[in-house]
Amino acid sequence: MSSVLNVLTSSFPAGSIFHTRIRVAYSLPVFFLLILLKKSDDLLIAASLILIFLASVLFQVLMQLAVVRHSGGEVTEVVLWPLGSLARIQLGFKLNGRLLTWLSVPLSHLLLCLVTLPVMFHIESISSLFSLYSLPVNQFSMEFLSQLGWEFIALAFYINLMLFAINLFPVLPLSLGRVVEELLLGRFSTNSVNRVLHSFTTFFGFTLLLVGVIFSHAWIALFGTILICWTLYEKIRQLETAPARDESELFLGYDFSAGYTSLEQSDELEAPSVARPPSFLTRWKARRRRQQRRKAAARLQAAQEQIDLLLKKVSETGLSSLTAAEYKQLKQASQHVRPQKSK
Repeated sequence: MSSVLNVLTSSFPAGSIFHTRIRVAYSLPVFFLLILLKKSDDLLIAASLILIFLASVLFQVLMQLAVVRHSGGEVTEVVLWPLGSLARIQLGFKLNGRLLTWLSVPLSHLLLCLVTLPVMFHIESISSLFSLYSLPVNQFSMEFLSQLGWEFIALAFYINLMLFAINLFPVLPLSLGRVVEELLLGRFSTNSVNRVLHSFTTFFGFTLLLVGVIFSHAWIALFGTILICWTLYEKIRQLETAPARDESELFLGYDFSAGYTSLEQSDELEAPSVARPPSFLTRWKARRRRQQRRKAAARLQAAQEQIDLLLKKVSETGLSSLTAAEYKQLKQASQHVRPQKSK
């Protein structure tokens, strides 16, 4: 089952950008083929849409790469797929940097929209630019070269407006969904956050699929189908790759499970044992301490995952294979984990 759903994100290599591997999902050429079939009456429009999509997504990848490295993280791999890009990122430890990493995706497309907006008044169908249901240009005007250029820029505005709007949905794996995930991880456990977000994404995908079928809008139905398939694949992948208890409790001498056990024990100890209810200030302090411990546990888990990835790379290709950013990240993660153990 997972191998069938994996078709959505299975990919082939397509080079690298600034030491970051770029891959193309097999579903992306299929998506481009659907565009060509949809606009078979004007292949020049279809080719322009594909070219603009690729250029816009690559620009977004470069912007996200710059933000991640500035915040102390690293992008190891980027997969281009029908909804833009899927990045495999080793995030930094600061929350602001993690949030800005995900927000850089819609902000990149918004920047392209703002850059192309001033020239939009040169085309006659300016009113259709902000409609996400129809293209602002259905056929290029071949009489005047300048008019052809304005119409091409209008398509660029439309594509980036579409990508910006898509990433504003609070579902995984889209950008705003990742922002919501980062905010929730500081307050709740990873399993609870994943369960809630995956369930909401599935519900949202089925809603889009139903709306697309009812109103005969193929692209909305396709959007919903992609979200459903991705969520199902992620759920199956997590079940198949879930580590056993004894493997996850100890890592290089660090007992990571002790933090979560202490959370549960502390919650039980903080339960009122007397008949008199605690004051508002006492309850607020207890809730604040629990939130701080959850955030510390989430940061500790992130550090563990980064150490796992980097040490695996060292064991396979040697210490010299680490880039300067990766070596710095390994050092930061080790410094973050050791004080936690000594407490």
